[in-house]
Amino acid sequence: MLGAVFEKLTGKTVFAALDAELAKPLQFQDFDLKRQRMMGFESQSRFLAYHLFLSGRDMARLGVLMARGGVWNGTQVVPAAWVKESTKERVTAANVGRGGLGYAYLWWIPEAYTSPAWAGAFLASGQFGQFVLVLPAIDTVIVHRRAVADEYAVARNLGKTKFEPTRVNAPDFLKVAEMVVNARTS
Repeated sequence: MLGAVFEKLTGKTVFAALDAELAKPLQFQDFDLKRQRMMGFESQSRFLAYHLFLSGRDMARLGVLMARGGVWNGTQVVPAAWVKESTKERVTAANVGRGGLGYAYLWWIPEAYTSPAWAGAFLASGQFGQFVLVLPAIDTVIVHRRAVADEYAVARNLGKTKFEPTRVNAPDFLKVAEMVVNARTS
């Protein structure tokens, strides 16, 4: 529904805005506007999901932008106030019930990690266990991208396959990320 509201208010599609306002300024290397699509089950909701097909390095660019308060190569691409506002925890993990993660505006907040490196950390979580972990305190981004073919994602969302790839869940991803952060900061 959020995407529908965005499109109604701006007169732009989510994907066109992503292209113009993020992919181009951040110099995405693999972005293809034609690959982005809305999918879901119309029998469950008239508001389909906005599926983004991004490479790991383009996901990382989004993370770096956010880690640096909306600045990319010296240019303020996203207002710093919005970065701060959108990554501020709104619902605590105790009330979300998703493995120690609180919730902000489309970002998850890992509450269990309290070392200084994790101060202000936030996480984007996508389908099939794709993650962008942003650690602004140490200017670090950790990405996990599950290689899922476009054809599979489309078939799954059209109900044409029951196959489910092995997923990585957020708590397991964060445990591995913690090891990376500990190795980097020790």
